[in-house]
Amino acid sequence: MADYQYLNEERYQKNKKTLIVIAVAILILGLLIGGGLLTGGIIKKNNAAQIDDSMPTYSLESSFADVTTSSSRWINTASQKNDEEFTASVMIGIGILIIIASVMGSAPIITFAKRREIMAFKLQQVAPVAKEGIEKAAPVIGNATGEMAKAAGPGVGEAIGGIAKEVAKGVNKGLKED
Repeated sequence: MADYQYLNEERYQKNKKTLIVIAVAILILGLLIGGGLLTGGIIKKNNAAQIDDSMPTYSLESSFADVTTSSSRWINTASQKNDEEFTASVMIGIGILIIIASVMGSAPIITFAKRREIMAFKLQQVAPVAKEGIEKAAPVIGNATGEMAKAAGPGVGEAIGGIAKEVAKGVNKGLKED
């Protein structure tokens, strides 16, 4: 059986790149499909606005056949305009929905792929504050540990005192390195 390591930098970089490619593909595909529907809906809405659905005018001299034909044509035109406007509104709505869904789908994947960088950024923000807190707390903890060692008795006190000395050595070493 081969020695297989799950934790290596090459594998991490490859998987990170794959996740980013997937996220970008989802985003681009969503923007193309949603943008196409949105654009098509806007064009269809503009075309529907060009349809004249004004009611025809009649005079006393108009024959019954002319009135019937004219009314029938007007009803068909008005119906066609309403259908076009409805279809345009649906296309615009679905286009916007697809764009929003693609952004909402790709953003978590990119965030997941960039967790290491995000965590490093967070640590860079917190590290100075944590260091300052440790420097101020170390003497207090050392004194409290010493008091506990005295109160606990010889055997336990020596163990706690040894731990306190090692902690103090570590703090002093860290301060000297800075």
